[in-house]
Amino acid sequence: MHFGNFSMALTELPPDNPITSYLTLEDIEVFLHLGCSHNERRTTQRVHVSVHFRFGAPPAGCQTDRLSDTLCYAAVTKAVVHLSTQKEFHLIEHFAQECFQALRKTARAVQEDVKLKITIHKIRPPVNELKGGATFTLGEF
Repeated sequence: MHFGNFSMALTELPPDNPITSYLTLEDIEVFLHLGCSHNERRTTQRVHVSVHFRFGAPPAGCQTDRLSDTLCYAAVTKAVVHLSTQKEFHLIEHFAQECFQALRKTARAVQEDVKLKITIHKIRPPVNELKGGATFTLGEF
C-alpha cells in the first residue's frame, strides 16, 4: 500500500493492528426439492444461498494475485449447486448444515483460520402472507 510518504505491505502491519478480511458470495441461485410435505417437494423451488468467509489473516492471494492462494468463487458455487441436487430437503436449516459442512472443509483446505457463515433464503414458501420468503443463517461469526 502507498499513501503519500507512507507505504506498507499487508505483511508489514504491526501485530496490534490486525486486518480482518471477508469474502462474500451473494445469492447463489439453486433449485432444490424442498418442503415439509411430499407435495411441496415434488417440484423444485428457487433458493438463494449467501456464503460469507472471514479470514483470520488476509488470504495469501492478496499478495500473490494467484487464485490458488484464495477461495475460488466458481468452486464454492459449484459445490453449493452440487449439494442442491443430491437429495430432497425438508428444511432450509438442514440444507444450510449440509452446505456449511462441505464449504468449511473447502475453505480450511485453503486457509486454516477461515470462519464461515451461510444464509439460505427460501424465496417463496407456501405461506400466502409471507411475501419476503424465509431465511436461515448458520455460522461461526
